[in-house]
Amino acid sequence: EEFKSMGTQERTLEGHNSSITQMEFSPSGDKLLSVSKDRQLILWDFSKSPKEAEILCKKEEAHSRIIYSCCWHQNDKIFVTGSREKKNSIKVWEIENGSLSCKKEISVIKE
Repeated sequence: EEFKSMGTQERTLEGHNSSITQMEFSPSGDKLLSVSKDRQLILWDFSKSPKEAEILCKKEEAHSRIIYSCCWHQNDKIFVTGSREKKNSIKVWEIENGSLSCKKEISVIKE
């Protein structure tokens, strides 16, 4: 379903405990990924409508420091998150049966 009222607030999504640093819709547009200073990532289900969006899954302490970025893969089941941890890590996540699993952690800084 398309957003019919661009520029007006449809509703407030509650779930993070601190400022959101980035949000991105999945390529299909039915999921919204949000990452935050609270080190959490939340996957929102928008498949019904924006007014009925709900948390599909939530990962507390997805990183040990603030999560600054997120980006979807084109298949709607894989996404990455980036944090400024000791090694500036990027984590690759996969959605499997409604839950999240970290498939790989990549360090951007070589030791």
